Amino acid sequence: MSKFGRMGESNTPQGGGDNGGVELRVAQEMVELIDIANREGEQGRPVDVHAWIKAVHEAHPSLRWGDVIRVYDSPMRQLPDTTWSLRALANILSLSPSPAPSSDDPRSNRPAPPPQGFVSSPGGTSAISGLWSPWANPLLQFTLVDRLVYLAISSTSSQTSTDASFHLSSLPSIHKLVLPEDASHASPTIKSLATSVQSSAWNCAELVKTLIRLGAEGGGEVQARAHELLDRGCKSNPELMLIGLIQIEVSRYSSRVISVRNVLNSRSNLGSQKPWNALHAELTARLLSTFLAGHPSHQLVFLRLHQLDRQFLYAALRDFYAESEMNVTRIVDIAQDLKALDEILDSLRPFELALDMAALASRREYLNLDKWLTSQIKSHGGGLVRATLEFVGHKVGHELNRQEMEMQVEPTTLALNAATIAILMRVSRAK
Repeated sequence: MSKFGRMGESNTPQGGGDNGGVELRVAQEMVELIDIANREGEQGRPVDVHAWIKAVHEAHPSLRWGDVIRVYDSPMRQLPDTTWSLRALANILSLSPSPAPSSDDPRSNRPAPPPQGFVSSPGGTSAISGLWSPWANPLLQFTLVDRLVYLAISSTSSQTSTDASFHLSSLPSIHKLVLPEDASHASPTIKSLATSVQSSAWNCAELVKTLIRLGAEGGGEVQARAHELLDRGCKSNPELMLIGLIQIEVSRYSSRVISVRNVLNSRSNLGSQKPWNALHAELTARLLSTFLAGHPSHQLVFLRLHQLDRQFLYAALRDFYAESEMNVTRIVDIAQDLKALDEILDSLRPFELALDMAALASRREYLNLDKWLTSQIKSHGGGLVRATLEFVGHKVGHELNRQEMEMQVEPTTLALNAATIAILMRVSRAK
């Protein structure tokens, strides 16, 4: 460590602790190191950040690296703002020790294997964890997050950059929104989609949650900039943004919560399940509409929604049908892609929606309508019989009204063919 002058000299006890004194001294060393790396880098002389991390870890294996990063939560401290200083910080985030994931947290990224990576002793924290908790200076927090997102995006898009190995979503302790194994039993198309987002900066649950919090409570400039960055994420990786947004269960960062219906006058059931703030609800509703209407990554999105929160998915499908009964074709497509037609038919109410889906699935030869309806009537009795008769009356009445009109109008519900009507009526009357 002699290369860095007095860095590494410390009169603190070995092993960490000291009520944060060790973290503060290491943080001061880190700032010096980043300054040195910036100066040396401009002269074409890269600094061995890994050697410093190794020396610190050997002296303080339980160091709270998250607290070390919080040294930048001060208006007196200049944030890294050059290419070389950001690369040095990125290396520290990538190579610094992190706790080994516990068995009940399998989605947490593991530290890099030795000799590059280090596992913290009990009590230690990862460096990147310091960026996710609330800061006293939210503008500084957002600015640092923004710069790291930009660095990760530029690294991923560059084929020649020397920092091309920096992926925000691959840092130790990060929870990826999409893992390859999430699609292990899915189609080749979905597997390919899951693989394609592994290096994206937006494949990071903590990033989405932190930006939503800053966008809700960070103050005027922070809110505006957080909204802008979130909007960029929605444009570049809408699938990851939506998957991340639905996992933020309760908006603890704002006392004012709002349902999705109050934002877009649609999807009212979603708000009752997840009391989100206005920004969270607006982004979720916008992205959900995009994928319900059709998007190249829709299969991956609905697979993860089905894995993560089926009630949310069912509510979305119900509201989509309430907007237009013609949307039943898209709903059946989604159910078939998920290989979950029977499950979704059993779960969706009102009966009208399940009947409309079953009728279309039967016409496409996905379902034996006679057998399905007989089984359902055994379970639900007279209520389903009445609903079936009303459903047939609604469909037939709509078609007759259209035929009587002088000017041809677009249908607002999918017509039933004669064979389907015959099955519905026969099974209903038999019961």
